Amino acid sequence: MELAQFCAAPCRYGLSRGQKQDSHVRRVQLLFSGFPIIERRVGHQLPLPARSHNQAIPGCIFLARFPVTRGIVWANDVLAETSARQTPEEGAFLAPARACFLKMSRVRNISARLWRASVNFAACLGLLHIVITATPILGYWTAQLSTPWGLSDGDTLIVLGSDVISPTTLGISSYWRTFYATLVWRDAHFRRVIVSGRDAAPLMKDFLVCHGVPAEAIVVEDSSDSTRENALHVAKLLAADAANRHGPVVLLSSEFHLRRALASFRKAGVQAEPLPWPDASKRIEAYQDRWTIFCVLSVETMKTIYYRSKGWT
Repeated sequence: MELAQFCAAPCRYGLSRGQKQDSHVRRVQLLFSGFPIIERRVGHQLPLPARSHNQAIPGCIFLARFPVTRGIVWANDVLAETSARQTPEEGAFLAPARACFLKMSRVRNISARLWRASVNFAACLGLLHIVITATPILGYWTAQLSTPWGLSDGDTLIVLGSDVISPTTLGISSYWRTFYATLVWRDAHFRRVIVSGRDAAPLMKDFLVCHGVPAEAIVVEDSSDSTRENALHVAKLLAADAANRHGPVVLLSSEFHLRRALASFRKAGVQAEPLPWPDASKRIEAYQDRWTIFCVLSVETMKTIYYRSKGWT
């Protein structure tokens, strides 16, 4: 901690003994690390004594020895308070010191703010890591984005595609949706299956065929790039096949995606029954996947808000 010592002491700048006793000019010393950094006279305006070429000047000593510490602001305030009582000669000597004070003070303030911001960011990141990996918040979050189970049997099963890893490989969410679709097909009595999604739909059809779903029962809708387009394009397919449909339409997707998807389909005129299958709720059981699920749920939440703002759900 810096220490400011204010003491009444005679001026030491070449005055006579009587002048020293009469003036008693106050001397301000700012001490740091055990040695005086700068010394200034405050009080009577006394003439500054002449100095030789090699004699040290307080301002020059300060510029050479003052470290970047909390004393910058304090010393700057002292100079500001005493500037009104400086003679022109004193002001000329202390002007470089004051300019250095101001510059170093700005640098220190910026550095302190950056340091505080870094510490706060690290603390928030650590807290977020604990919340994601050690609490059940992701499970509650997934449940809020899901819907209750509806019918698991009907006339038409709609399976929505998601991600792909490559043109020949399904992504993790698309894989699980297609896998659960094969299980539903085996246990139910659907007449046909509609797979929807620009890149994922052809791959999903191949997967279903390999697992026993007849190719003639699968309809591929591969012109959709979003959930809204899924709803609009599938609605046209269902309208064209309305005469042959003799049962409910069931919509299958990941549980975190189904609330927004179901609302989009109903907005498009398709009264589908929800069939949410566990995707995120299974993957959060592995701690190393929780950050991935956190990002997935964050994106889905933002999309849900966006769809509502646009009136699409």
